[in-house]
Amino acid sequence: MSELALKHGLSFSDLYERDGLVRLDRAFVAHLAAAEVALHDRLMLARAAPDALDRKAESDLLVDKILSASCSASPARSAPSRRRMTSSRRFFR
Repeated sequence: MSELALKHGLSFSDLYERDGLVRLDRAFVAHLAAAEVALHDRLMLARAAPDALDRKAESDLLVDKILSASCSASPARSAPSRRRMTSSRRFFR
């Protein structure tokens, strides 16, 4: 049986090590900077001053990151699919 491979030169054992998690985070932040500049900027501001976010702003940022990661993980996702996900997000606010 073959072992599953991860992108960005990571292995599953890297997910249990700080250095591997740092590499994963850097890859995620670089992807976000290229794909969704506004979301990247919000994340960087939140990381720089985490106490400045109120609970709702923090929640919105997390949901937006999840939606972004979900749509990025599946290149087959279409714009209509993303709009449906965003509409669902509004429903749960």
